Amino acid sequence: MPTRLVILRHGETEWSASGRHTGRSDIPLTAAGRSQAATVPDRLAALDFGLVSTSPSMRAVDDAVHFEDEWCSHAVFPE
Repeated sequence: MPTRLVILRHGETEWSASGRHTGRSDIPLTAAGRSQAATVPDRLAALDFGLVSTSPSMRAVDDAVHFEDEWCSHAVFPE
């Protein structure tokens, strides 16, 4: 099976909702952003993820935890 790389952007933050650039600021997800993140695993259910890697920002980690289960590990890159 070929290796596949899937890149996802984090869910909504207050800054992204208002058009501000989040950059390296550690802005949390809004309720809408958490809801968006929760839908991703179902939408990508046909793919087999062996590893989910994320930045250490809380918005990215909040998204990535939805992929953790017995077939997927979770790695956080240090800053």
